[in-house]
Amino acid sequence: MYNKGPFSISTVEDMLDDPLGAQVFSKLELRAGYHQICMHEDDFLKATFHTHNGHYEYFIMPFGLCNAPSQFQTTMNDIFWPILCKSVLVFFDDILVYSSSWEEHSHQL
Repeated sequence: MYNKGPFSISTVEDMLDDPLGAQVFSKLELRAGYHQICMHEDDFLKATFHTHNGHYEYFIMPFGLCNAPSQFQTTMNDIFWPILCKSVLVFFDDILVYSSSWEEHSHQL
């Protein structure tokens, strides 16, 4: 039995108030975001599948697992925690850096 995690994902509407007053924005996008997260060794069997070509196990987080979105968002929030909602918003693999001036923005990037 696999239990769903307790993390709830913010909606874009919830985050729109944070960058109020900002004048400069940069949007960053992670390439293959989920595939940058390693799975715990104990969870390999949960993502195993068989085909006529053989047996396969994921060692990185695949799309489709019930907790993949919340785990990915939790990881991103942990990474950006010191600046989250101060100068950075993270929504899955989209990262918005915002600032009130070009000088501040170049420092934040």
